[in-house]
Amino acid sequence: MRRTAAAFGMLAALVGIIGLEPALALNCSPTTGYAALQIVAMESTLNGNAACHPASGPPWTNQEYHRSSASTAGAIIDHKKGPSSPKDSTATVGGYSIATEPNAAIITYTYGSTQYQYTLRGTLASGVGPYDLCASGSPAALVGQVKVIAGSGSCG
Repeated sequence: MRRTAAAFGMLAALVGIIGLEPALALNCSPTTGYAALQIVAMESTLNGNAACHPASGPPWTNQEYHRSSASTAGAIIDHKKGPSSPKDSTATVGGYSIATEPNAAIITYTYGSTQYQYTLRGTLASGVGPYDLCASGSPAALVGQVKVIAGSGSCG
């Protein structure tokens, strides 16, 4: 995902790098059966998997691989056109860490000196989504949701 002026918290890290504007949505409001993931569920959902935006893709506007160096931290890899592309090759663009909070896990994306924090909300406790990335402490959600593709460095 590429960085733009539009920054939107942790998913802005996932998505701010990808250049999407945040939008107010009900997707981030707590409802029965649609909840923020706790730390173990967030770790198993993101670590070693690609987050693809929008969830309805392809085409994918953004795709970031979460390469785990520990259960609660790792690198963010922008797949771009893939490792064999001479013009837009795969590259490490930042890092992430997951911490537990009283009501939900918070993922912090770090790109250089800029950080974004999000919760991950969905109907599944963990898995391949789709999920909403919600700015921590805000009802704002990324338009189009994020689909998690397990075991892959890219969205396909």
